[in-house]
Amino acid sequence: MNFIKKYVQKAVDARRNRYLKRLRRRLKNPSPTVIADTCMGGLIYHNLGLKFTSPTINMWVSKSDYLDFLENLSGFLSVDIKEVTDSGYSYPVGDLSYGGKTVRFYGNHYATFEEFREKWNERKKRVDYGNLFVIMLNSDITREDIERFEALPYENKLLITGKCDLERPFIVHHKLFDSPSYRPGDMMNYKGKRSKKRFMDDIDYVGFLNKNQKTRKK
Repeated sequence: MNFIKKYVQKAVDARRNRYLKRLRRRLKNPSPTVIADTCMGGLIYHNLGLKFTSPTINMWVSKSDYLDFLENLSGFLSVDIKEVTDSGYSYPVGDLSYGGKTVRFYGNHYATFEEFREKWNERKKRVDYGNLFVIMLNSDITREDIERFEALPYENKLLITGKCDLERPFIVHHKLFDSPSYRPGDMMNYKGKRSKKRFMDDIDYVGFLNKNQKTRKK
């Protein structure tokens, strides 16, 4: 039985690797900076085999804090991230304070705050404001959230959500959000044990990242 399981898993891994190779061949933008509010950003970098040019890797941030962060991105990236010692979480948490506001990031894929802070500082230096892509993944979106997101001064932005009151070119709907059993993080799960795709792969993020490359060539 173990042999059979290993054989099946090897076949699944091979299918997934072929799929990722096809994605990478489609990509025309070799060094985008992807700012995201969930682990989807990090998975995009992993899937496409890209160098991490964004600090928001392997972490998550609340909707309201993320919008505050995006409204003054360069300001928040100019200050040091401070450890939150009483967060109640088992993983490291850090605060950024700028312009009278504080935003909190949750490093759920980091073992220590020292590692979290080191990677944050290392990657924020690589941010390319001329090749920036903003992704927000949230099921609980209000009209006010959409209007704030729309007002952000970024040409390339993507809001992935379920059904909402407003329709905008930057909004992509995913039916997974409308499921009563939906939980945060489900978008990053594989569609099945043997599937080559995650739910997030329903979103054409390669096409999204290629948009700016076309603009640059003009």
